[in-house]
Amino acid sequence: MKRILLVLSALLFAAPAFGQVTPSTLMGVGMPAQLATEVVKMTVQQTADGADSGAVYLRSGGGSGSTRGASITAYGNEVASLGGAITIDAGAVSTGSITIGVNDGSANINMSGGAGTIWTFSGNNGSLTSNVTNGGSLIFAGTGDTISVQEATPATACMGVSTPNGTTPVAVTTSCATTGARIFYTRAGAVTNMASISTTTAASGSGFSFASTGASDTLASSVIWFIIKESA
Repeated sequence: MKRILLVLSALLFAAPAFGQVTPSTLMGVGMPAQLATEVVKMTVQQTADGADSGAVYLRSGGGSGSTRGASITAYGNEVASLGGAITIDAGAVSTGSITIGVNDGSANINMSGGAGTIWTFSGNNGSLTSNVTNGGSLIFAGTGDTISVQEATPATACMGVSTPNGTTPVAVTTSCATTGARIFYTRAGAVTNMASISTTTAASGSGFSFASTGASDTLASSVIWFIIKESA
């Protein structure tokens, strides 16, 4: 067994010199066939670019989608000279991607810091939630950084434009206007006859209503509204 471990270590850490590590290579030093096959799946296949699938499998528990318990832990603080980093790189190809899967909708992906969990990504609805105890501010530090909100689908839009009808309330139908949501307005277009806009019917889950304080305020598409939902 000691001889197998020594040879295996040499193969894994000096892979560029030995070329591709294969099951037969490990079986040649006395490793059982099934174990050799599994070990190869956990090694980087060091061959020429273009001939290498680059696949690395780390298996814990059952197969893909299994409900068996599994845990893989990687600590990035063991090599001070490398800064303690754990890096996952999808490679220099346009189709490269990194996928972190949560197959059970009730499971979450947690991002933690020294104070504990800071962000939680919900596998149920895709929400990214900050921990109210440990903070979790969303910071846009780059020049031109901002947020993007879709308004192309009016029935679910959280942002849009509408036409006022003077002091007569205008109803906006959107499921984004959940109960407790806050609605903000701004104006665009000619200043003539423009007046203040206020919410006349609060967000109820299906929409809201607004009206102008000016009876002649009817400029088309001059009311821009934006909805921010109340945190649970």
